[in-house]
Amino acid sequence: MKKDIEAVLNKQREFFASGKTRDVEFRIQALEKLEKTIAENENEIAAALMSDLNKSSFESYMCETGLTLSELRY
Repeated sequence: MKKDIEAVLNKQREFFASGKTRDVEFRIQALEKLEKTIAENENEIAAALMSDLNKSSFESYMCETGLTLSELRY
């Protein structure tokens, strides 16, 4: 497991070092993908926040999911 984590971490470091993340279009696409993924998994995120932090669905949306989606759209 530790080796798997190290491999992923090294791969991410190499990707970052490639400079691809400096491109504005790449960043915009990544933010759009993040927005879509959060919206598609909103129920699962709320369930995890309930399990981990005992947050209600309303509180999860207002303080976590909705706030993040709002910032992404901005």
